[in-house]
Amino acid sequence: MRRGTERYAADVGLVYRELSVLNTQCLMCQGQAWEKKAQSGFILKMRRID
Repeated sequence: MRRGTERYAADVGLVYRELSVLNTQCLMCQGQAWEKKAQSGFILKMRRID
């Protein structure tokens, strides 16, 4: 799974970014959430604090 989300605010710019790169080869994991069945990868969340 590859997913990216960005949120922008007027007169501020980028205020939130989330990037998920998750990999699995599990054939028996149908219906499970990606966070549960992932065997490798990462989730990166960035938030503007000031």
